[in-house]
Amino acid sequence: MKVLIVDDSALYRKVLGDIVGDFDFVTQVEHAPNGNLGLAKAFGGQPDVITLDLEMPDISGLQVLQALQAAKHGAHVVMVSAHTEVGAELSVRCLQLGAAAVILKPTTQYGDAAIQHLRAQLHPVLEGLAGRRSGNEATAVSATTRARRGRPQPPAVVAIGASTGGPAVLSTMVTQIPGDLPVPILVTVHMPAGFTAKLAASLNRRCAARVVEAVHGEPLRPRTLYLAPGGQHMRVARTIGGGPPCIELWDGPPEHGCRPAVDPLFRSVAEIFGPRAVGVLLTGMGRDGAAGLGMMKATGARTMAQDRDSCVVFGMPRAAIEAGAADVVAAPPEIMTYLLAALEA
Repeated sequence: MKVLIVDDSALYRKVLGDIVGDFDFVTQVEHAPNGNLGLAKAFGGQPDVITLDLEMPDISGLQVLQALQAAKHGAHVVMVSAHTEVGAELSVRCLQLGAAAVILKPTTQYGDAAIQHLRAQLHPVLEGLAGRRSGNEATAVSATTRARRGRPQPPAVVAIGASTGGPAVLSTMVTQIPGDLPVPILVTVHMPAGFTAKLAASLNRRCAARVVEAVHGEPLRPRTLYLAPGGQHMRVARTIGGGPPCIELWDGPPEHGCRPAVDPLFRSVAEIFGPRAVGVLLTGMGRDGAAGLGMMKATGARTMAQDRDSCVVFGMPRAAIEAGAADVVAAPPEIMTYLLAALEA
């Protein structure tokens, strides 16, 4: 894998280059001190992955990303963002445009802890992208549907999980959700605190139904998509007195190295809704969501996973498919067709 690091800070170029160059799946690292030179090197050297600083003096990382996409450049782009309000908003825009992931710059002064913070973020992302490029995540499962016996019950809830590449897929999927959505949709995406509120606001502008960042104790209502806040797990909980189930948020230990994680959501939906649910697992690295989707399927819920060809990273859907947890394996447009048909049944 060839990596191009584009950053106007000489310190960050060196630190990121040293970290990435130490990964055994990276064969070459190049650097560019600004966006224009980054574009020139991108088209001249054809890197597999480009890390882009968001704020640069000539053209921004967002503008570089847009130029790469307009030219249909094949590199995966990883944004490098500061912990700021503006950085969060621009990062979400980049993710929705197709950036694979966002790496957060440390908030403390440079030192071993800051370097380890960057390494912990970069390694799984680049490793997942390396697997996507090499085809190491191929799977023997090729069927687009799996037959189910009996007539499933009408769904009362939809649960969706995603990671790397997920914001871009969700941004397209929500445009197809009707304003009279008859059930609530619960979504967990691997994102840090401060970013999910921006994503929810952006999705809300694209969706005919309401999209909000979830609030602890909020009852589930139809015509609403609830997004798990960054840094908190989200699950469904029963309410006293037989009212509608509500949202429960908590700062529990990370699962699969993530908080929020998808599995807590899927497990709770399986427990409370059983066969009256639909589970969808989208693009992402690792195995989060596979076990939970399997629990949903075991209770009779309808389950779907994104197919390899349409994923940025196939890890999470692959794990679910190989475990036999997915009834439907398809690209996002077909997943939406199945989902909307299920809601109309």
